[in-house]
Amino acid sequence: MSPARRSRSHDQAVKLPAGNARKRTFGQHGHVLLACAIAIAGGLAAHAANFPAGLLAGAMVSVAVAALVGVPVAAPDILRRVAFLTVGATIGASVSQETLASLPSWPVSLAALALSLVALMFAGPFALQRVFGYDHRTAVMACVPGAFSFVLAFSDETGADTRRVAIIQTMRLAGLFVAIPLILGATATVPTGDATLTERSSLPPLSLITLLAAALVGAWICRRIGVAAPEFIGAMLGGMVLSASGVIDGAVPLAIAGPAFIATGLVIGVRFANIDRALFLKSLAAGVMVFALSSGITASAAIVTAALLGEPFGKLWLAMAPGGLDSMAALALALGHDPAFVAGHQVLRFLGLSFVLPIILRRAL
Repeated sequence: MSPARRSRSHDQAVKLPAGNARKRTFGQHGHVLLACAIAIAGGLAAHAANFPAGLLAGAMVSVAVAALVGVPVAAPDILRRVAFLTVGATIGASVSQETLASLPSWPVSLAALALSLVALMFAGPFALQRVFGYDHRTAVMACVPGAFSFVLAFSDETGADTRRVAIIQTMRLAGLFVAIPLILGATATVPTGDATLTERSSLPPLSLITLLAAALVGAWICRRIGVAAPEFIGAMLGGMVLSASGVIDGAVPLAIAGPAFIATGLVIGVRFANIDRALFLKSLAAGVMVFALSSGITASAAIVTAALLGEPFGKLWLAMAPGGLDSMAALALALGHDPAFVAGHQVLRFLGLSFVLPIILRRAL
């Protein structure tokens, strides 16, 4: 073959994969844009209808439904990071003297949280095995209260049915995400919509820049030392330091926090994109049962603890609900409850599960 022909052949061999890569990239970008459009429409519609935490819950439900019916939706990792960084910083900036004053009551609420988690870990697997015939490993892993990525990794290692575990865990989180605002809104425990986000005066531009800088530094440190959910936890800690010390005083404007809530709902809703629809329908009843158990047990614990401490039921339920630490804290902020209190309990729950569960599960399985 002549040098010219070899050159043309080489050019074709190089250009063809590049073209395919561009097509794949365009397709992925299209799925992301479609998911964003659906999330924005769903979030704004729920907000306009005065649904509690409408921006967050509306975006999640609309994207989840779209994913389940086969609409191609996706969320890039950078969107998740930016959303969690913004929500974490917003929660950190909301720390008040009331939050600090509630610290002495934490041992009581943390003890109730621990007891509710133990009760769920016994009741859930028992019901899945007796009612739905799940094997022991799958039943146990499907009922681990939270730590989604850890649960999926451990499920694969233990030989559990990871697909069923993922479906039930996702349904539990999504159910809590919708049920908590509905129940708290119906009982007049929270105001409707996202009006609570605008109760405090907005931070001035210089304070916002300072908060963003602290959030980025906190996220970078947490990522370097291997903390889970570094963007969320690092940004939250950075904001807490500034707010508790009086360096900043005010709330992140809804114009900034609102899109972050919609993006958070989008990220949660996209989890349904990888679910086998036929298996989802088969697992639907089991997922509803696990959701009912988890919400019922934690709500009962929250009711008792609220009576003991004189604290709002909604605040304690959000602190004990076995959802994602970032999701429940963001929901607390949108619903007008103390997000720092909720985030603190959720972080401690996650840490406790991370350290204790591998020991317990290895013995149980």
